[in-house]
Amino acid sequence: MNNGSSENIRIFYEAFAVKDMEVIITNPCYPMHKIYAQLQNSVINEVKYNKNMTLDHNEIINYINNNTCCIVLANPNSPVGDILDLESIEEIIIKANNYNIPILIDEAYIEYAEQSSCIYFLKKYPNLVISRTFSKALGCAGLRIGYLFGNDDIMEIINKFVPTYEISSLSAKFGSHLLDNQREINDYLLLIKQEKKKIGELCKKHNIPCILNHINTIHLKPKNMNKIKEYLESLNVLFRTRCLPNDEEEWLAIVLYPGFVKSDIFKKIIFS
Repeated sequence: MNNGSSENIRIFYEAFAVKDMEVIITNPCYPMHKIYAQLQNSVINEVKYNKNMTLDHNEIINYINNNTCCIVLANPNSPVGDILDLESIEEIIIKANNYNIPILIDEAYIEYAEQSSCIYFLKKYPNLVISRTFSKALGCAGLRIGYLFGNDDIMEIINKFVPTYEISSLSAKFGSHLLDNQREINDYLLLIKQEKKKIGELCKKHNIPCILNHINTIHLKPKNMNKIKEYLESLNVLFRTRCLPNDEEEWLAIVLYPGFVKSDIFKKIIFS
């Protein structure tokens, strides 16, 4: 148990990133990956997205060599929200395992995905570590609860870098409450997935480009982006736009919540 998935990732880098050796990450990815690798004076190898906004897992495999010290991948990955299938992930793990290279799979968004976790690979591969968090689907980012899975040998190394006081007693208490009430989490996830389906149908009907994918952030490209931005500013609504890989045009990034499809903001996006 750690202080959120960010600390999970930092601990992994401290344990396995080596000076002048190569760390494999993706581009884009969680921004702290580069910083944590740089703090260890590691060489950063970035696997970039293709024109379809997807990753070719073979490019990751091709980067693995005797000078690779560790690999860190988010699956699903933010901000694009894409996911590598389990067969592709296993191929990467196998190649890394052949070189005795630790690999971290960050599953912060896995609850939103239409694909199962990589957890069942843990029994097969001693080099695998999986990061999970309460911050996304469980809605507790402020409580800072994260945790790592791995076999005994690799976790024995990681535990040497874990802070003495991982999480507060309040966080532990509320986290336990959530685990005892899994039905509430499942109901919320179902609402988000239903919301995505409705948004996808309406965007298709009104020719609004959208990316729904496997996380809770969707990306929309309204027909009149400037008008939408002015509207949001007039309401004092904080918003974010992004340029996604190999696309220079802005996308409106929205973190979903139940009922968004009925909101005035979504109606404005559709009908502007």
